Amino acid sequence: MPIAGKPAKISKYEFMCAMLYIIKNGCKWVTLPRKYGNWHAICMRFSRRSKNGTIAKFIVFFFKT
Repeated sequence: MPIAGKPAKISKYEFMCAMLYIIKNGCKWVTLPRKYGNWHAICMRFSRRSKNGTIAKFIVFFFKT
């Protein structure tokens, strides 16, 4: 169940692009280019999605052989 709060300022697409950039380049969140949005907001979204299992499901689906 989603937590009520402010509407997201970045789209799901922008979040996915930022996440893939981090994975591909192995950089720290703070060095994420500004074109992907606020690094802290993306990092917090990633943290929440990791804790609820969404990131793991994505990785299994994406890298399914």
